[in-house]
Amino acid sequence: MAFKDLPQGVELFPAISSVRGGAFIRLRYLNGATREPPALMALCGLSIHVSMGKERETQTDRLPLPPPLQRYILPSM
Repeated sequence: MAFKDLPQGVELFPAISSVRGGAFIRLRYLNGATREPPALMALCGLSIHVSMGKERETQTDRLPLPPPLQRYILPSM
C-alpha cells in the first residue's frame, strides 16, 4: 500500500507522478521571471510599503527621501 495512516475526515488532494525511472524533470522560468535575485531598490520599496501600510499614499512626502525616491515608491502602490 502506498499510503497508510492518512488522516480521516479531511479532504485529500491526490498527486500523480508520471516520471519513469531514468527520466528527468526540467524546470523552466516563465512569465518574465529571472534567475537573478530581486534588486535592492525593489526590496527597499517593498519594505517601505509594508511598514507604512495604508498611510503610505498620504505620508510618503514626509519621508526623509529625495523626490526621485518618493516618486519611485508612489507608483508601485
